[in-house]
Amino acid sequence: MSTSALHARQPALGSPGVQRVGGALPAGGALPAGGALSAGPTRVLALDALRGLAVVVMLLVNNPGERAATLWPLRHSEWAGLTPADLVFPIFLFAVGACLPFSTRAMTARTAVRRAGLLFLLGCALSSIKLGEPVLTMGVLQHIAGAYLLGWAVTRLPRRFWPLAAAALLAVGWAVYEVVGGPGVVPGSYAEATTPAGVLDTFLLGAPRAEGVVASALSAVSVVGGAVLGAAVRDGLPAALVRRRALLTAAACGGAGLLLALDVPVVKALWTPSYALLGHAAACALLALLLTVPDRPQALLRTVGANPLAVYVLATLAGYTVLDAVRPSAVGFLLHGLPGWAVSLAWALLAAGLGCAVAVVLRRRGLTVRL
Repeated sequence: MSTSALHARQPALGSPGVQRVGGALPAGGALPAGGALSAGPTRVLALDALRGLAVVVMLLVNNPGERAATLWPLRHSEWAGLTPADLVFPIFLFAVGACLPFSTRAMTARTAVRRAGLLFLLGCALSSIKLGEPVLTMGVLQHIAGAYLLGWAVTRLPRRFWPLAAAALLAVGWAVYEVVGGPGVVPGSYAEATTPAGVLDTFLLGAPRAEGVVASALSAVSVVGGAVLGAAVRDGLPAALVRRRALLTAAACGGAGLLLALDVPVVKALWTPSYALLGHAAACALLALLLTVPDRPQALLRTVGANPLAVYVLATLAGYTVLDAVRPSAVGFLLHGLPGWAVSLAWALLAAGLGCAVAVVLRRRGLTVRL
């Protein structure tokens, strides 16, 4: 495969055809010329496709028509365990990290803190709309904000220390759950209410949360892991070599994650080390796959991945308002002629299709939404 899946010329932000509006997830950005790359601004298309796929599947998972009848691949584990839906978030965070080495705007602490803060507040706004009252809590965007900020801080270190920092985060995660004790905390326990994460979330948020404070910090390992491969792409390495590195990393992390899972449960809500390793393995394997698949079938995913914030926020906002208002009657009508799983899937596809439509409209208007 040619390197077109890695790099393609794009108009610079602010040039004719591209207009800056609002903000975007902290990923992507212009790439200075270097190595084997052509001079001028560049977008990493394989990473756009990876991020776009993660956003589409997030919308599928978050918008079931009939939750009890949702197909197993689109349903999160009740607690310990792993389903395909559980792998979507680490894949997205991997894509966020992989784009960090390309972002010239994210070099300063002020910009990184501002991005994370705005993303956190936007997430709180969505949570407030969903709950019908103002809240300051954790959620998907808030989780991304925390992981991004910590991952950004790690990538300020010399590049050779990034893998060591990721390994240190995994070790800290293991120590937090295996060693730390205290009021209400049982060392070595991975039950929801007796872990440091569960106790801290209960203190800060009123109850343990799937998108909790500790998990947000530990998930920075996915951001850092993505940055390691993203830096290889930035260096202009051929697609075949990047693919080989991604596959080797996937095999190593997947094997380590499975071995660790014999002792440490795979729990997404806690971002346990076993879960982090398996999530990173899935992200690397998927990136390798996208570097193998021809460019044309990835076009829609790249369109979504180029505007992830606008797609996710607008589709989620529609889900919390218009779609939620008509869902009971629409689902009830469909259940008269279709099985529950088909109705649930059809509704999820509607939400994801709405997000894709938003991405296409923004592309045709030449709009890129950034923080």
